[in-house]
Amino acid sequence: MIEIKNRVDRKTRREICYINGVPATDTSASKVRGENWELYTDDDYVRELLLSMPIDQLKEQFLALNMVLTDSCHQLINRLFVHFPRGRPHSIGFLSEHDETTWEQPFRIGAFLDALQRVGESFKVVGASVTTSFDDMAIARVSFAVNAPASQLSSEAEQHAPIARELFETALDEARAQIPPDSLIAHFRFPKEIKAACIQYLSYFAQFLRDVGTEDAKVTISENTQQVLFSVSPASGAEALWRVREALTAYLRLPSSPDFFQSMPQTPDLAVAQLAENVRHLRVQIDSIRAAAGVRNTMFDSSNLLDYGQFPSSTDRKAGKYPVARRDGSENTEPLLGKIVAVTKFRIWGLEIDLPALLRLLKR
Repeated sequence: MIEIKNRVDRKTRREICYINGVPATDTSASKVRGENWELYTDDDYVRELLLSMPIDQLKEQFLALNMVLTDSCHQLINRLFVHFPRGRPHSIGFLSEHDETTWEQPFRIGAFLDALQRVGESFKVVGASVTTSFDDMAIARVSFAVNAPASQLSSEAEQHAPIARELFETALDEARAQIPPDSLIAHFRFPKEIKAACIQYLSYFAQFLRDVGTEDAKVTISENTQQVLFSVSPASGAEALWRVREALTAYLRLPSSPDFFQSMPQTPDLAVAQLAENVRHLRVQIDSIRAAAGVRNTMFDSSNLLDYGQFPSSTDRKAGKYPVARRDGSENTEPLLGKIVAVTKFRIWGLEIDLPALLRLLKR
């Protein structure tokens, strides 16, 4: 039996859970109806202790266990749980907990949960049961009936891990299959005060590509509470991704250029005038929010939309990743939109933009 005691620290007045006399970090334990324990832990010592014990022995003391996994069977699985409900079959399973601020896949987190539910139907024949929920956190549970109660908890977990891994991989493949082929994906996390203005600016990018004569493309924007998912699908396919990628980098930097309006021609084309209006609108929104927030608030210091974005970093589409700026080319710079935009050899976001030439190129 494991000795469990909750004690209040005299200095901090915080309750600390002691396991076999050892203070356990990030661990909570409570008795349900005065009977067995429910225990939640991120402590390495406690996890290894529980994994080494026979399931039959654990069920005599616990109603539920929930522990962090350091060597998970899948990148999206981060916890192991065990339930010992009275009068019902005991279960073991794997838990995936993620929020929108840390989600880095090229599709919405809700799309993955939907795919997991669909895929889970076909895994019922191997004993897997899938449940999902999405409130503040996206939670997915894959549970199995305990097969060998006399075995160690670690052995039971290892038995079911390959099925959980295959289920998650199948769900990821299904979610990725919904992504338009040959697309560039970017995630943005804008402060809520300027989110609408930033999304409006992003939505103009397809027109910018047409006006600059580089590419015709479809732009898709989806948003949730924390994140904006932005995708661009060029009409000419994969060979255009480099051009679109670098055009997007330049476009996102335009609002932060101090010389943007000074570089405008005296009689601008309609395309130039409309781009200028979009840049002006975004700047006004950011400046007004910055003024209202006070000079000490640095959240809105940037009108460079790259500061709010995250871009995948390879060309492996199956892994959900897409190209970034190339680092080959000439010694100092590599031409992108002709000689108008160049990227430095060693800094991905280090652009040199010839604004007058770029604005002269815009035609409609």
